[in-house]
Amino acid sequence: MIKLFLSAPLAAKRLRREREWARELERVRDPGVSAVRLRVGIGFWRRVCKSNVVVVLVFALAGCKTYSPVDAEFADKSAGVRIDLPAGWLHYKPGKPGYVMTRDGLRLVRIEIVVAKYGDELPGTQRVYRAEMPPHEMAELSTSLLGAADIRKNFAIEKIELAQIAGRAGFRAAASFVDPHGLPMRLLVCGVGLSRHYLELRYDAAGEVYFDRRLDEFEQVVQSARAP
Repeated sequence: MIKLFLSAPLAAKRLRREREWARELERVRDPGVSAVRLRVGIGFWRRVCKSNVVVVLVFALAGCKTYSPVDAEFADKSAGVRIDLPAGWLHYKPGKPGYVMTRDGLRLVRIEIVVAKYGDELPGTQRVYRAEMPPHEMAELSTSLLGAADIRKNFAIEKIELAQIAGRAGFRAAASFVDPHGLPMRLLVCGVGLSRHYLELRYDAAGEVYFDRRLDEFEQVVQSARAP
């Protein structure tokens, strides 16, 4: 066991900080859902999230058994999709049918990977992706479904453009919305049609601070996507 020897003032300061965190964690059942409602506010989480070790500790102390560190790679055998995952992120296991991961809490930042087979009805709808759909039609279907979700208020598309994803012609769409707690969010969606499946990568984060902070990591995820 490793023991840390601190001076009395430093020990007292650390104890006060730990008690502050404990009080906040008592009010959190799911840090990903409730972080933005903490009394101390986002500033508290900014301080906590500076250390990845502390982030993992926060999730563990809050009883988040539904989270686990991401693997080095995401793989979907049916579609042949392989994607490199960013180190330090946590996989939110109940986030099916997609693969959902977060770094600072689900309400603050998340990346989601979705693989849908052509012809299969999308959850909660009768809409389907088809092999013959060009990228702009896939973009229209994707953004319309995302904008119709109750968790996204004031959904507004900012830009849709063609993009190369997994070596194929796909699309890239940017949008903004407000989450159920009134927090302004930004969304980036990248989608592409594969041989028998549709692949979509989503990145949404709170405002400018978190969106810009993790954007490079999302871009690396998109660039690493590969499929036969």
